[in-house]
Amino acid sequence: MKRFALSAVLVAVATPLAAQTTVYNNMYNPAPGNYVSQGFECCQVQAVGGLISMSSGGTLEVARFGMSSWAKASDWVGFGGNTGAGFTAPITLTIFDGTGGTLGAQLFTTTSSQYIPYRPEADATCPGGTAWRDQTGACFNGMAFEIAFAPIGWLLPQDIGYVLSYNTQTVGYNPTGTPTPMNSINVGLLAGLGGTTVGSTINALYDMTTGGMTVDDGSYGYSTLAEFRIVSPGSGGQDVVPEPATMTLLATGLAGMAAARRRKAKRS
Repeated sequence: MKRFALSAVLVAVATPLAAQTTVYNNMYNPAPGNYVSQGFECCQVQAVGGLISMSSGGTLEVARFGMSSWAKASDWVGFGGNTGAGFTAPITLTIFDGTGGTLGAQLFTTTSSQYIPYRPEADATCPGGTAWRDQTGACFNGMAFEIAFAPIGWLLPQDIGYVLSYNTQTVGYNPTGTPTPMNSINVGLLAGLGGTTVGSTINALYDMTTGGMTVDDGSYGYSTLAEFRIVSPGSGGQDVVPEPATMTLLATGLAGMAAARRRKAKRS
């Protein structure tokens, strides 16, 4: 009876976690050591993204993006934001209505503190002596990594526009005015508008510091690496994860059962 009661409590306080469905994805799998990327400080770009058609609309749960770090720890020893092998910096995700394949009104925006890793130090055996060498033996000047915004909870239409933006020394919506490692952080790109495993890319979006958001006229030639996942339609949140209170009850119950066994052993 005691075991049954404990199980009942566990079921009662468990928290549902909605299952997720990928509705857009053009990320590399597996990810290479690095990929083509768009720098902000170097090229005076303050936002880049895409106009896409997802496999369906829905409540956005996770947005994931490919990035590239060209910053080495040895170049930023005195940077106050260092946290071990990297640093943190705010990055903004903005979503626009993309119904009909055209850029519409802004729907949502959020800014999240993201962990940015430093790329490995230079390997003298790489050509030029400035690149690092990955485990396959390839040399790169940048290092691929990912950022994610989650959970989000925005209700999105099937067709959207999205952009990533962040501040560097001289560009961004609020430039820092002083050098930071973000001067050497880029957004990962995929050549062309193909390469999607889910959904499709309609066009590229970017914002030069000389003007507003621009829908590519065909000259850009790249799409931003991204994955969007929504709450699975009809899932009803069937995945169950215990709350902290549940774990406490479980520990208490197990401790009580162990004590009862010890008392029984003593009586025997």
